Amino acid sequence: MKTDYLCPHCQSHLVCCDHLILTVESEGGAQRGLLQMNVTLGDYSNVNHPSFRFKDGEMVDFFCPVCRANLKMPDINDKLIHLIMKHEDGRQYDVFFSRVAGEQSTFKIDQEDVIQQYGKDASAYVSYFTTKLKKQMNPEE
Repeated sequence: MKTDYLCPHCQSHLVCCDHLILTVESEGGAQRGLLQMNVTLGDYSNVNHPSFRFKDGEMVDFFCPVCRANLKMPDINDKLIHLIMKHEDGRQYDVFFSRVAGEQSTFKIDQEDVIQQYGKDASAYVSYFTTKLKKQMNPEE
């Protein structure tokens, strides 16, 4: 099934040639560029310019390449990025992943608040998705 990702701010499509394309910037802005990420959740392979490297543990800012909005979620957890995942059948999900270099942590949340987690470091964020996130996404509860 074909997967697309959208910016939660401008709704722009962020997938090109089967890669999620985001603008990234290292801590302090020393390095900037485009990052091609695999669209399959749990696959942390990516492509970037060979001179563009992050140190493990470094915070990386992710931006929409169209509207330039910062994709981090400081009201939920400053270490997380938010995107919208859309399948070709129209189903949409909220996807969150870590912006800490080297950390493998991704969450997919559907409209019924079913949470799927991916990555060896996901357990560090589970509490955010069972408490704070649900309240932020569903304030009437």
